[in-house]
Amino acid sequence: MKTIKALIAEELKTRASMRSIERDERVEDIYYQYPDLEKIDSELISLRGSRMLTIFEKKEGQADIIEFREKELLKEREEFISKYNIDPEFDEEKPICTKCMDTGFYIKNNGMSAVCTSCMSSQIKECYDKSGLADFSSYDPKNYDRNYFGDKTGRNKRIKAMLSLFESECEDTPLRVYYDVSGSGKTFLSVIVTKYAINEGKSACFLKAEELLDCTDEKKEYLKKCDFVIIDDYSADVTRKWQIASNLNNILDARIASKRPTVLVSSSPLEQLSLDSDLRIAQKIQRASSI
Repeated sequence: MKTIKALIAEELKTRASMRSIERDERVEDIYYQYPDLEKIDSELISLRGSRMLTIFEKKEGQADIIEFREKELLKEREEFISKYNIDPEFDEEKPICTKCMDTGFYIKNNGMSAVCTSCMSSQIKECYDKSGLADFSSYDPKNYDRNYFGDKTGRNKRIKAMLSLFESECEDTPLRVYYDVSGSGKTFLSVIVTKYAINEGKSACFLKAEELLDCTDEKKEYLKKCDFVIIDDYSADVTRKWQIASNLNNILDARIASKRPTVLVSSSPLEQLSLDSDLRIAQKIQRASSI
């Protein structure tokens, strides 16, 4: 599974080629319009090669003559460019995206870096789809109702707690249980937090607990190593299925050891889950924190 950073890296390789091609086309066009400028630049290139050779051969007198001529040409070039109102940076590569300067990231007002939505929107969408969010395209972080059910304080507290998991290092156990009653918007919050994580350049994954039944080896390895994981619809009953319990236990072992934040989303409180879940997982939940 490709992370957002991997997708951005692929795009930046393509973009580097595009910048080079655009630069070459721009130079070719300017030289076609102004052949005298091309002659000046060609002589400058030749002079610089000769100057390096004279320095290497320690011919100081010739080097001084060449340097004087180079200064003359540079002045002539500057005057020519000014006279014909030519972009002085026409022969330099220019960023395609001026928001992120082709880095794929920009700095937000709060000082945090985030994926550039101006030029990486398709990469963000692809990463959403590959991170378990393909069925949740309509879940927009902008539509998060912090006053849902009149619990503005509680919902603000929960989303801040979730965001802090991947915005700072976990000082204690990285396992959390997000408990609330059915219909309280747990899945919506979980989805948009996963999107937030991806938007900040993190590798993240959202999945339902039942999906662990037929989890491929590739996905299990990804779940062990990615920055942030949310497992929705978790219950003690789901761990009665041996394959789910085994897969989840192996994933949690790896994530807890490497202090990678994981959230189990459930309609049952932590205390009940720690009593009724598969023994191996129950022991881990006993050391978890509630959201």
